[in-house]
Amino acid sequence: MLYRWRVCMLVALCLPLLAHASPETLLQLGQMAEHGEGVEQNLDVAQATYCEAAKGGNAEANYRLGWMYFNGRGVERDNWIAATLFKRAAADGHEYAQNSLKFIPPINEEKLPPCFSPKEVLTQKQPGLKLDSKTDLDRLVQQPQNTLTVLLVRQWAPRYNIDPRLALSVIAVESGFNSHAQSSKGALGLMQLMPGTAARFGVRTPMGVQDNIRAGLAYLRWLMDYFNGRLDHVLAGYNAGEGAVDKYNGIPPYPETRMYVTKVLGLYGYRDMTLIQQRLNNPHLQAKPFK
Repeated sequence: MLYRWRVCMLVALCLPLLAHASPETLLQLGQMAEHGEGVEQNLDVAQATYCEAAKGGNAEANYRLGWMYFNGRGVERDNWIAATLFKRAAADGHEYAQNSLKFIPPINEEKLPPCFSPKEVLTQKQPGLKLDSKTDLDRLVQQPQNTLTVLLVRQWAPRYNIDPRLALSVIAVESGFNSHAQSSKGALGLMQLMPGTAARFGVRTPMGVQDNIRAGLAYLRWLMDYFNGRLDHVLAGYNAGEGAVDKYNGIPPYPETRMYVTKVLGLYGYRDMTLIQQRLNNPHLQAKPFK
């Protein structure tokens, strides 16, 4: 079984399956990634898989993730987080974790790593956060808790002839990389699929990371074909529906949609944001094609 996972990691084909892996399997994959055992060493993947295993209650994963924080191994050193994870592992009888607590000042309350809580992921919905530049997207992409999502998008987007950076920009604005996100209108998951869109693309579990990303990419591809590559119309259609774009023969006059298009293109690093602003301010310019 582990050999099958190792082969998958070598050719980057097992990534879609990680969301369904057991804590024990995730732990072993984390060890392989941390130490380069049969696969290329990748501390970001190690941290992400340890974290998933730890959230599943695996004591060894809690200990190993705590050790990474204690030593600043692939993450910023944080003894408070380390102590929290050691304490959790020790409570499950982990001997090394119990010994490690002797070298860290005692803590009165827990401090969990960011990957434990989707609410701690930076999103455009947080007050005061400006998510509108290439730098902001790069910051989100580099966060360890987003590693698996980024890897999946980079693997799958080319299959739909979608630029991975565009798809990641959509995810950043839609959900802030929060796979548990749910909007008041019923949109679900990383790419905020509406139930109708999910059904349209044959998705049975729209909150599932795999199905959500695939359906979102399929919808982007469909919109690209429908609007002949007009990126502003594609994004407006993704936000408001293609029907709204058809109705207004361009970006609908909805403040939310106009802001959405601007934010996604800003994150994507679109080369001519001045043209976008001109289009938003003057609907007659929307008739001029661009890609």
